[in-house]
Amino acid sequence: MTNRWLIQCVLCSVLASASAAGCQMLHRYRPVAILVRDSDTKKPISGAVVRISYPFTPAYRAPWNASGTTGNDGIVRLRAAPAGDIGLMVELDATGYLCEEKDLVVEAIQAIEPPRLFEVVEQRPASFIFEMVAEPRPTIELVVPTGYRGTLKVEVQTQESVAFKPGQRSFSYVVPASAVMQVTGPVLLRHILPPDFRARYADGTVLSHEAKDLEIGFWWLRQEGRYQCFLVGSRREFDNLSYSDSGGPGAGPSHGRGSNAGGGGKGRRGHRDQQSSPDQASFP
Repeated sequence: MTNRWLIQCVLCSVLASASAAGCQMLHRYRPVAILVRDSDTKKPISGAVVRISYPFTPAYRAPWNASGTTGNDGIVRLRAAPAGDIGLMVELDATGYLCEEKDLVVEAIQAIEPPRLFEVVEQRPASFIFEMVAEPRPTIELVVPTGYRGTLKVEVQTQESVAFKPGQRSFSYVVPASAVMQVTGPVLLRHILPPDFRARYADGTVLSHEAKDLEIGFWWLRQEGRYQCFLVGSRREFDNLSYSDSGGPGAGPSHGRGSNAGGGGKGRRGHRDQQSSPDQASFP
C-alpha cells in the first residue's frame, strides 16, 4: 500500500509538471530584438543583461522567462509571448549604469509578427529601444530660505518632455515659503532616493546630513503618500521627531514639525495612471 501511494504521488507530480510545461509551450512566442543604448550619448551598450518575465501572470499559465546579453551592437534577441491582461516586464542591468525596469503591454508583443517558415529572424531590426542612465546617481538640491528651520515636504514628478543636458545629474529647486512643494523633472529622477536629496540655504550655506550638536542640518524623516518629508534643524530636533514617529512617549501625529515650520500641506495619496498622469518617483 505504501509503495502504491508513493508511485501515485510521483505520477501526480510528473503530470503536474508536464501540464505546466504544456501551458508554456502552447504560447505562440515572438522573436523580440531589444536595443539597449546610453541615454546621454545614444550609443549602444554591449554586455547589458536583459531579462523578460511575466510577474503579472499566474505562474501556472505564464510563458517561459527569457534572458540574454547584448552584443557589440547593443542588441539582444529573445522571445516573448503576449500573455495575460497587463503584459510583461523587461529588466536591464549593465556595469556602470543604473538598473532599469520597463513594462511592455500585451499589444506591443502581439504587434510583432511570429517567425515565418525558414525566416532568419536575426535579420529583423530592433523591436524595442530602451535607454539606460550612466552612473553616478542623480541628486536633487533644495534651496531653502535662509534661516528657515522646520519640515519640508517634496513630491517628485517626472515627465518625458522635461529636457536635461547630457551627463547632468544634479537638479536644483527653490523651496517656497509654504515648505510644501511639487517638483517636475526629467525621467532620470525616477531613480531618486531619499539619500539623493541635498539642501542649502539661499545664502549658500550647505546643510549637512551629519550635523552635530546645535549645528543646523538636513534630515530625512519619512514618506507620506507621494511626499518625502525632511527636517531642517538640529540633531536633537531630528532625534525628537524620529522618536515621536516611532511611537515613543509623547508621540505626536505623523505630520509633526520642527520649530517655525512653514505651511503644513497634507500628503496626498493616489494611484499611478500610466495613460495621463506623470510618473511618480518611488522610494523605499
